[in-house]
Amino acid sequence: MDYLAVANSPFLWACVIAVFLIITWQSVIYIRAGLKEAPSVGMTRSEVATAVRTGAISAIGPSIAIVVVAIGLLSLFGGPAVLMRIGLIGSAGYELIAANTGASALGLDLGGEGFDGRAFATVFTVMSLGGAMWMVSTLCLTPVIKRVDRAVRKRNATVLQVVTLAALASAFGYITAQEPTKSPVHLYVLLVAMATAIGMQLAASRFERAWLREWSLAIAMSAGLLTAGIAG
Repeated sequence: MDYLAVANSPFLWACVIAVFLIITWQSVIYIRAGLKEAPSVGMTRSEVATAVRTGAISAIGPSIAIVVVAIGLLSLFGGPAVLMRIGLIGSAGYELIAANTGASALGLDLGGEGFDGRAFATVFTVMSLGGAMWMVSTLCLTPVIKRVDRAVRKRNATVLQVVTLAALASAFGYITAQEPTKSPVHLYVLLVAMATAIGMQLAASRFERAWLREWSLAIAMSAGLLTAGIAG
């Protein structure tokens, strides 16, 4: 049976709808809590409404960027999985790393030849477990991390930033370094996507346009896909 039939099954749609209903209810709780506590910090209801509206508008740009990435993954993972992972977590970069890790564990390329139901289940499990561990870690370790963060910042505030950036660079670098060896087309895609991403980041800093930074991943992926289509 085609694994996409399972990936788009009513059961998974029910699961993802339940997840988004929970998120909606949490949002209502947070807004109500904000309205309740606003007077204690000197904010009027009008100011709270303005803050909520500003936040909603500010979220449009990053959300559209995530949608662009998600569209490219629909044919591979199906609607429920993409909505539950990319739409919920909103970290396309992390989800792509997790997906590639799961596929590599089976000796497959993401979406390549041999990518079947077993591969889909493995990749989706890796993505879900990674996201779940983030939530569990946040719940259990936040108090500990707060104390560590406070202690480290008293001595050297840049240490945590360096460690975080080094971990991210290592993860992305490990995956990226494998691509140029596969074929010349892979190399061209990597170079074009990398140049596009760097150009977007520099432009965001030069012209002080945050949306360029938020869109850089989606546009770099689109440039890479276009390059693959032309060079392939």
